[in-house]
Amino acid sequence: MIYLYCPQRKERIITALNMYFHVIDANPASRKGFSKLTAVAWVLHHYSVLRKLRKDNPSLIVMVNSLAHRQIAMGMIAKSLHLPLFVRLRGGMWREFSDKWHFKPFPIKQFFSGYLSLCHRLMLSLADGIIPVSYFLKNQIICKTDIDLGEIIPVYNPINSTAFDETQEGNFRNNLKIPEHAKIMLTVTNFNYYKKYMGITYYLPAILQVLRENQNWYFIIVGAGYSFERARKSILEMVTEDMKDRIIFTGYYKPIEEAFTDADIVVNLAFRETLGMVILEAQAAGKPVVVNDFGGMPELLQNRYDKPSCVIKEISELYQSLTTLVNSEELREFIGRKNRQAVAKKFTNESIGHEFYRCINSLIGKQQKCRSSQIAEKLS
Repeated sequence: MIYLYCPQRKERIITALNMYFHVIDANPASRKGFSKLTAVAWVLHHYSVLRKLRKDNPSLIVMVNSLAHRQIAMGMIAKSLHLPLFVRLRGGMWREFSDKWHFKPFPIKQFFSGYLSLCHRLMLSLADGIIPVSYFLKNQIICKTDIDLGEIIPVYNPINSTAFDETQEGNFRNNLKIPEHAKIMLTVTNFNYYKKYMGITYYLPAILQVLRENQNWYFIIVGAGYSFERARKSILEMVTEDMKDRIIFTGYYKPIEEAFTDADIVVNLAFRETLGMVILEAQAAGKPVVVNDFGGMPELLQNRYDKPSCVIKEISELYQSLTTLVNSEELREFIGRKNRQAVAKKFTNESIGHEFYRCINSLIGKQQKCRSSQIAEKLS
């Protein structure tokens, strides 16, 4: 049994976990007023619930998603009850506040960066095991901490491919009034993080050159965030007047499946990306994907091609890859079909659930072995 405290994005893993575990949602949205509990009441509530569950479920474990003060409190509750604690780590946690709030005054950034860094170190010190979303994030943890390598086992996020099968084509295109004969190059980003959308600005010259040579192609940027207007202005300053009608910012768009369904090529260009769910979503929609060589993004591309390269580093490489894809509809369909097959095989709720099962059992086994060694050492 898993007691899962996951205030954000729990839908990404809870179905996969339920394939092999009985998962209790520690923060259900249906519980009115639950999130408004005072700190003391919050702690007492979870302590009471976990204490009762432990009596009937000796194999009970606690899992928290991401790192913050309430996750630390949950970790301390788990430790006080001698329950295994596992941390599901999603984002690159070092200097994350500085990146997200880059427009804030320097003293504020420094204060909160230091506070979050302290939270991260404390949370990781409590954990019996860490389950990052990518091998890139695992390497980050190893470089930044002294945590034992055996306590870190990556497990990817799953993707629901059927959501794309059920999406009607044309809605996204019609909403943006894009001509039926036109082609769509899509990117989806988070304008809360400077380093995420900075990748678009950096590689934009290659995209503009492709659009200049192919008048029936549009570049659509989906996403919202604190810096949306600032980023939109800086990007449009690089675009000539005759092309601005083919560079479209949608802001927040839902359902996002419609955007991927109508896209012809998806690019994900960022300098902050521990995994990149955009890539999995694009592949699940059966689209060719091009990413820059950063973070965990290259890990998700199951099909590698020399021409076009799906993982690029230089601006010139992006131009070459996009030009090859733009000029061949047959190639786009072939790569998209292969991408869909790869995702359907490796990133289903069933397969990722099994990875969680193996991972958690391995971490528990190592924890029990460590405790046995400590007891034997004391007795000797």
